[in-house]
Amino acid sequence: MAEAQPPPVALPQTQRAQILHEFNQPYTYTPDHTLPISTPSDLKGHEILVRVAAASYCHTDHVFASGAMQPQLPRIGSHEFAGTIHSFGPALSSPEAQNELGLSVGQLVGVPGRAKGPCGSCEECRSGKSAGDAQGYGVWCSKAGNLGLSVDGGWQEWCVVDGRQVAPVPTTSEGESKMAAVDVAPLMCAGVTVWSALKRAGLKMDALSPNSDHSGRLDNAGLAIAILGAGGGLGHLGVQFASRLGATVIAADVGPSALALCREIASECAGYSNAGRVHVVDSAATSAAQLKSQQPELFNAAQDALEDEIGAHASIILPEAQAAFNWGMAVLKNHARCVVVSFPKDGWKFQHETLSSGILRLWAFSLVETKI
Repeated sequence: MAEAQPPPVALPQTQRAQILHEFNQPYTYTPDHTLPISTPSDLKGHEILVRVAAASYCHTDHVFASGAMQPQLPRIGSHEFAGTIHSFGPALSSPEAQNELGLSVGQLVGVPGRAKGPCGSCEECRSGKSAGDAQGYGVWCSKAGNLGLSVDGGWQEWCVVDGRQVAPVPTTSEGESKMAAVDVAPLMCAGVTVWSALKRAGLKMDALSPNSDHSGRLDNAGLAIAILGAGGGLGHLGVQFASRLGATVIAADVGPSALALCREIASECAGYSNAGRVHVVDSAATSAAQLKSQQPELFNAAQDALEDEIGAHASIILPEAQAAFNWGMAVLKNHARCVVVSFPKDGWKFQHETLSSGILRLWAFSLVETKI
């Protein structure tokens, strides 16, 4: 139940912000930018005003600044940030409406790049197709805004967002947030994206639910998941998530720094009970075929398994590199899944022998579909 909260802090007249004024130019620090609203009464519908505490930089911000998306300028960037709720719009003004979303004034929330202000009446909004979202909130609504892209995002001290797109940060029995805003912010894109990929890969995600005794992690113990680009921003989170969920992780990458990070994570994961093993592979030095033939035990295959029965149950492709895609396809067993997260400008090229010699499912997905 939403409890009585102290009066929110008064709104200043100006704020600090990072603003893109021209394509192919840096975002500009502006110390006296006007706030998005003058008073809380300016909020509409399901909007909430968030006092931003931390905001992250994403590769999408770079692509946006290059002009590839042809957005309207000027624009305040960032679609992954965290902050505290200052005030609610009229649709969320009642305690009942706030309780339904688990929100309250002063609460720390994460803000991912999901739909802001969908129309509520189009087919997407009426259908309620998005898992976990209430009817009327369509993440694919063409009239919805995208934070940091079509509407201003989190690189400002105060930001107006949709109360239905935020993720409440769990609190202790004393009401303190269990995570700091600076740790929450990058999880709102990098974390959510790779978590969604793991879900598409077939991992059971309830193993780490707040009310779980964590025994559910053992449900993933027989799975072997290959993550290509394991030492990158998304990959290093995916390795930790998958291991803690109980799966065996093939952490594949190239380059000394990326591989060193993977080995560090492997060592840390080994210290947790029920965590899955993390095996680090230099995919430039070891082919997928070599790994499967020389270390079949990594894939939890039966001793008498046939050649096409040895391999990962799923692979997740994070780099925009054809070599990574080829390796991630080749490491799979029959009836496996390949989850494609990134797409190079010229697309992927499929090796015919990879498709013809086995049975697999190829998945692509979007971050906006994932409710946190």
